[in-house]
Amino acid sequence: MSGPPPLNEPLPGLVVGARLRLEMWRGEPDAVEAIRALIDRSRPTLSQFLGWAVEPLDAAAEAAVQADIERRWREGRDAGWVIVEDGAPRGMLGLHRRGGPDELEIGYWLDDAATGRGLVTEACRMAIDVAFGIEGIDVVEIVHDAANLRSGAVPRRLGFSRVAAFTVPPEALLESGIKVRWVVRRGDWLARREPSSVLSTA
Repeated sequence: MSGPPPLNEPLPGLVVGARLRLEMWRGEPDAVEAIRALIDRSRPTLSQFLGWAVEPLDAAAEAAVQADIERRWREGRDAGWVIVEDGAPRGMLGLHRRGGPDELEIGYWLDDAATGRGLVTEACRMAIDVAFGIEGIDVVEIVHDAANLRSGAVPRRLGFSRVAAFTVPPEALLESGIKVRWVVRRGDWLARREPSSVLSTA
């Protein structure tokens, strides 16, 4: 399998913060339908910049996606967390084993009904705190299409540095094909001496 080696153990299945929980949902039927409902409701927005959201997924296809997320989690290659607020799913955040051997990459999407309240920024902060709690992880990155200004505002708010841009064939409706890469390094993140946003993990 190509790419960096897996982590020594899976990422946490549950990350608890003051307002949000990041939870692995293990492919139960109600989890499949809950995520499908979020995606279907927000598809006009998500499909602008996420190629996988352009066409609807039926229950079987979504169940297969969630099964693959769980497999990669068990292998130490990804965490595909549901962003949960007040017991309700608001979107998803992935922490992915990509890039160099000392890197993890964050990806995210949010339900249209939950935007504008800082949920993605807060969830990313939790994921960064988890990532830099792992020995050997020194870089966290976020990559987004240059035309996706809302997505690009997240790393900027979190103090990431924009380090590169590269081209890929567009897959979603409004993609420019120019990907922007932002990074934050362990030393810079920890030097801020802010309390961890993570209350507990499991």
